[in-house]
Amino acid sequence: MRYRLSQIAQMCGGVHFGADVEVCDVVTDSRSCGFGDGAMFVAMKGVNHDSHNFLGDMYQSGVRAFMVECSENIAGLEGAGYVLVDNSLDALQSLAAAHRESFKGVVVGITGSNGKTVVKEWLYQLLSKFCNVYRSPRSYNSQIGVPLSLLMIPESSEIAIIEAG
Repeated sequence: MRYRLSQIAQMCGGVHFGADVEVCDVVTDSRSCGFGDGAMFVAMKGVNHDSHNFLGDMYQSGVRAFMVECSENIAGLEGAGYVLVDNSLDALQSLAAAHRESFKGVVVGITGSNGKTVVKEWLYQLLSKFCNVYRSPRSYNSQIGVPLSLLMIPESSEIAIIEAG
């Protein structure tokens, strides 16, 4: 994945402000470590949390691209850019859907109530002997994990195996 914030805004129905930073990775958990250049932090509001409170911390960690639902905590983050959206989860899912459309390979979805991760790993072991296969990491099968998995599909992959709960 490699997009400018202005492109991401178009893909997810947001409005771009600030620097037009290049994004090649998406982060939703401020507790993750090692963000590196090109990371975009997606701030979300939930019933018991608001990750907009961590924008300053993420900026201090080197992040310069943000997707936010409100712009009040973004002030003073010099050299940063952000995409303002109505709902970060919806916007993340829209971005992943648009990125998925650009993937030229085959996407295999693994669903069900039990055994998804095991089946995904088995398929990966079998297919990777014959072609370039990407598989979603760990058990990324939630409303956040599936979009993150889709956004991580390398362009060189021929098959992407995505686990969805």
